Amino acid sequence: MSDNYDWEEWNESATTFRQHVLAGCVAGVSEHIVFFPIDTVRVCAIPTFDHHSIRSEGLRVLWRGMSMTITACIPAHALYFSIYEYTKRKLGGNDNKHILFASFSNSFSFTSLHANASAIGGALASVAHDAVMTPLDVVKQRMQLGLYSSPMTALRSIIRYEGFRALYSSYFTTILMNVPNAAVLVVTNDWMKSILNPSGKQNFSAFLVSGLVAGSLSGFVTCPLDVIKTRIQTQTTGADGVLRRYTGFWQTLKLLVKEEGVRSLFMGVSTRIMQQAPAAALSWTVYETVKRLLV
Repeated sequence: MSDNYDWEEWNESATTFRQHVLAGCVAGVSEHIVFFPIDTVRVCAIPTFDHHSIRSEGLRVLWRGMSMTITACIPAHALYFSIYEYTKRKLGGNDNKHILFASFSNSFSFTSLHANASAIGGALASVAHDAVMTPLDVVKQRMQLGLYSSPMTALRSIIRYEGFRALYSSYFTTILMNVPNAAVLVVTNDWMKSILNPSGKQNFSAFLVSGLVAGSLSGFVTCPLDVIKTRIQTQTTGADGVLRRYTGFWQTLKLLVKEEGVRSLFMGVSTRIMQQAPAAALSWTVYETVKRLLV
């Protein structure tokens, strides 16, 4: 980047696929490294976790499974941000010229068109992102619970005793959670930026606050779905023939409400918000900044 680069001359429509991919990778790695311990605490909030392990093994247990997460998040975030940006651009989210909904331009305001473009982009990006992250997320969460000594041991054991399908057992629930989560997050994030930074100039504080608000709202709204997903992913079956307790989204939802009450669906909600709000702020601020630095 030129030393005399003017932030105010930034043109969103001029960004390239390479910028989105590289900036997305940096943003994803930064987010997961910083907030991985909080994610471990959230996962370990479920009843099956042995809290004695923290006392016996020390704080290092908070980083169990991080190598698997970093490996997965690089291609996953590259896909997420590039698909999000490409879709939003094609739908007119950057220039007020909506291609798909052009015939409805008299009925929709720019704000609603921009929101539609962002929501659709975020939803499609999540589907691709989760196709990469879901199987490795299963391994990561088993590691966080201390069920295996290494990622490869966990992967081999899951495939051997539960089958390859077990790695995607929560994919439907993950999509069901992350599609609305991404839609709420990106729309809220863009909306907040339009309020805090209407000029569109580089503004770190606007990026941070927008990410915090967007992450908090999306984290709270989708917490029940995250609880269900985590229960499905962290159950185990092994050589002893233990049956899977949770077999799908609706069965898990009914079982949780019946046995533990509606409140169980918001188990760990404060930890989830503590993780997702600053994570969204960091990720999007890093992404927007790196994207500009790569000009």
